Amino acid sequence: MKYFWTILSLSLLIFEMSCNKKTNYVKKNISLAGYERAETDTSNGYIELTMLNIYPAEHSCNDSEVYANLFIAKQLNGNVIYVFEPCSKVDNYLFDTTGRYVPIIDTQQILHSQLKKVIVYVPKDFSMPKGVKYLVSKVTDISEK
Repeated sequence: MKYFWTILSLSLLIFEMSCNKKTNYVKKNISLAGYERAETDTSNGYIELTMLNIYPAEHSCNDSEVYANLFIAKQLNGNVIYVFEPCSKVDNYLFDTTGRYVPIIDTQQILHSQLKKVIVYVPKDFSMPKGVKYLVSKVTDISEK
């Protein structure tokens, strides 16, 4: 009984710390200049995706800064692409892992403007690998097509 309260207090502290484990994301400016835009097959009208990682934007865009959601996704052909969705909120269904929703990019929604840089919130040690392809587009669900 002598150590009961000490052990109990320590156990509760460890439990609370493990429950509050949250990934801290940092604001990063990503220059798209060194990366190629992904080639898109427009015959289907859409590109089906499997989400690997989702990094929501934590701020809204303003006149001087473009914040974007970052989706690291795999296409049906197995290629991994980085999808930047500027000035938008991540739709809740994208976090659903049951398979009820199929995330897609409508090829008509791909932005072909010359976006040179984007601001994302990602883990501190995040960096885009060399040679990765990207798209700038809205991500939707196939049922909206």
